[in-house]
Amino acid sequence: MADELILRAEPRTVLGKKVKQLRREGLVPGVVYGPVVRETIAVTVNRREFDRFYRDNGHSTVFSLVWEGGRQPVLIREVQSDPV
Repeated sequence: MADELILRAEPRTVLGKKVKQLRREGLVPGVVYGPVVRETIAVTVNRREFDRFYRDNGHSTVFSLVWEGGRQPVLIREVQSDPV
């Protein structure tokens, strides 16, 4: 059996336009949602870890997103990037 893919995240309280500061600090804001998630969960992921994970696994891989107080199998739905 293959090793389980895991990406670590932190819960996020900063919302809206204030996430710009998080990006400057090297964090990627994200949202976990879906039919088995009772309410939307805002998270942040380290940019370097995310870039490496996304480059190696792409967007069609199911993996476990782990954060304090939670663990959820997820699939990357969309990645937005600055066109510059």
